[in-house]
Amino acid sequence: MPIVFRSAKQLKDHLPRVMRDARKADVVITMRGKPAVFLRHFTEHELEGAVLMQSPTVRRRMKRALEQIRAGRGVSLDALMEQVAAGGR
Repeated sequence: MPIVFRSAKQLKDHLPRVMRDARKADVVITMRGKPAVFLRHFTEHELEGAVLMQSPTVRRRMKRALEQIRAGRGVSLDALMEQVAAGGR
């Protein structure tokens, strides 16, 4: 995805235009010529994932799952799909 640079003044004076830009390209907002903010368009699905990862419960469960995988106690996706196809047994 291309990167577009806009100043903080451009953001303030032309917010709708900068938001349109962010749908087509990553936007770096600069303050006094230095990068200050990064704007990126993302889908509702990506937002949902980002919000979920902020949940302490989800983070704890993900940590526990990774520990289990590293300890060799994980289940392969193929095995999981077979279990689901067999009715969850």
